[in-house]
Amino acid sequence: MARTPLQHIEALKDRLVPSILPDAAWATFNAQDFTCPNTFAAHYQQAAGVPTWLFRYFGDWDSLRLYPTSGAYHGSDVEMIFGASEDVSGLPELEPERETQALMMHAWATFADDPVNGLAGLGWPTYNQSKDSLVELAYNNSPVPRFVAPSTFASVSPSLNLTWHEIDT
Repeated sequence: MARTPLQHIEALKDRLVPSILPDAAWATFNAQDFTCPNTFAAHYQQAAGVPTWLFRYFGDWDSLRLYPTSGAYHGSDVEMIFGASEDVSGLPELEPERETQALMMHAWATFADDPVNGLAGLGWPTYNQSKDSLVELAYNNSPVPRFVAPSTFASVSPSLNLTWHEIDT
């Protein structure tokens, strides 16, 4: 494993098309495909001394919606990083959305400039399963990042038969 600093990304939902699936099915999908793999990777990279950040994107902006109830979905953070959210729907961006874009652009540029210490300089803690170190971006469409315990989202991944407590420390 290369000791290269990493960021891990999770979108709140991965609903690229409207579905009749219940929320519980989406929760299982997200746990299996995003939450568990990202949590385990972040944990083991941090344990190996690799500076690692884990964030979860929540932004639910009209300009980014694929359909009326799509909410945050896998990849919806990319338009924010490149300032292209209006390109998705043609709808104008709101001021908190522009502020969130500025935050995310600044964070990504800071990470690219100094992947070891840059985000720490912005007050973003490196991943640590025992601390409020998971970064919530655009939570309730707020441009202010929040930091919560990784266990907030690290739920059981049924198909892998793993739980948060099975990570050896």
